[in-house]
Amino acid sequence: MTLNIHAAAEPAVPLPATAGSWIPATVLWDDRPAEGLLKDNQGQLCLLALPGVHRAVLTGTAPPVARVDLPLSLRPHRVTVSGSDWEVKGIQSDGRPDASLQLSRRAKGDGGGTAVGEMRLPPFLHVKRVLSLGLSWQVTTTVTRVTPPGTPVSALIPLLATESVTSAGVRTENRQAVVNMEPQTLEVERTGALEESPEIHLRAPQATEGTSWVETWVLDVSSIWHCTVSGIPVIHHQDAAGFWKPERRPWPGESLTIAVSRPEAFPGQQVTLEHTALEVTPGDRFRNVKLILNIRTSEGSRFPVGLPPHSTLEQVQIDGKSQPIRQQDQNVIVPLDPGSRSVLLHWREPGGMPFVLHLAGVRIGSDNQQAVNNQVTMNLPRNRWILWAGGPRLGPAVLFWSSLFIAALAALGLGRISCTPLRTYHWLLLGMGLTQVHPVVALVVAGWYLAMGMRAWKTFTGGWFAYDSIQLILAVWTLAALASLYAAVHKGLLGLPLMQIAGNHSTDFCLRWTQDRVAETLPQPWVLSVPLMAYRFLVLL
Repeated sequence: MTLNIHAAAEPAVPLPATAGSWIPATVLWDDRPAEGLLKDNQGQLCLLALPGVHRAVLTGTAPPVARVDLPLSLRPHRVTVSGSDWEVKGIQSDGRPDASLQLSRRAKGDGGGTAVGEMRLPPFLHVKRVLSLGLSWQVTTTVTRVTPPGTPVSALIPLLATESVTSAGVRTENRQAVVNMEPQTLEVERTGALEESPEIHLRAPQATEGTSWVETWVLDVSSIWHCTVSGIPVIHHQDAAGFWKPERRPWPGESLTIAVSRPEAFPGQQVTLEHTALEVTPGDRFRNVKLILNIRTSEGSRFPVGLPPHSTLEQVQIDGKSQPIRQQDQNVIVPLDPGSRSVLLHWREPGGMPFVLHLAGVRIGSDNQQAVNNQVTMNLPRNRWILWAGGPRLGPAVLFWSSLFIAALAALGLGRISCTPLRTYHWLLLGMGLTQVHPVVALVVAGWYLAMGMRAWKTFTGGWFAYDSIQLILAVWTLAALASLYAAVHKGLLGLPLMQIAGNHSTDFCLRWTQDRVAETLPQPWVLSVPLMAYRFLVLL
């Protein structure tokens, strides 16, 4: 082996010789025995060079093995080989070498050559191919060293039928990718593009083809493709992260056929309304209305919103940014980009707070446009007495009328008791006033009437202690009843009516309705209310 070395300083030049592959018997430096030879920690033979142009000659007997690996830690610009008994791999067509050279003995033509034993285990590899079928098809090939490191590896891995290597620095020969590994390299990876085709064929090489690797096939298919696989069974369906990536490990000679087709698109809506929230706040002369739309669209579109008659648009926001959108008659056209968008519309409607407030219809989208998760919120002023509310089933309920019905039944029963001077209509008026306080307070007042009636109706014959105790209890009870009546009248005249409104997180002055699905027009609930002065008058009565 002759090396032409150009040095500008005094470097330690790594020679293509290691203790595990080949060590020369003599090393000449400019036709004289070389001085300054040494070995590094990995057994690499190095030579201390001098500045200038020099010539080194390495001579030695080839080891009695079938293959010799020569690592090129310092790659030459050009390598030439002469000889007929050895086949040399790792040299490109223009003379540039790879990371190592592989010298393999040629078989004797007459077949009478002596068998040559190997001194070490030959390199063995694991080839993993991941086929990713998405908007573009590609294959990722990972070559992993299975045998222990320490020797360079050069192998020819066949490409798939329609594969084109896209990784930089990867050389191909006769539809085979050249894989070179440094002595300490454990893994190399490359990517390639696949042409879209109805079928993909994979085949593991036969054991008699001189292969020194095993393969693993992984299929990663997106939802836009449908694959029908025939051949060997799958051994794993999911990877370590839980993603669906079927894995197969073929034996030598086994094959796999993947039939790929693209499912036809199913007709459907391009715009989906995921949530709508309509909030109405009535005033003395007009009503403020806010509409929030969470829209998901697959392509750019124009989304129409139909406002009620005589409405005036105040503001339009898309994803929190105000937009210069104008009202066209009763329609508002909202431009949408692909993806998820949050749209806010704010407008005013004429009209104050009537006896029956019925929300006007708000049209969304085009014909047959459906929306899900629809919510309507009505914020009523505090000078109104809410009597009833209607709309979607999932909404508020005025429970006051059930309490009043129970009070009426109690008045019918108590009116038949003759020990008190109160008749049925007295008990009914009293019960209506006591519906605005806690039930325990109402029982204190009603019980006081009954206790005083029974005390007057029944003559007490006990001793003085029992008599005085009952008189003291009645006196305290009288004070408690007077305080309870005062609290009821005070709350009725100065407080707000307690109508016991509940359901769907509604409160006394904030009513909420929810409907799962609507078509084109949002829900239109209604509220029956009167001025608060009517409630004050009834309490005073």
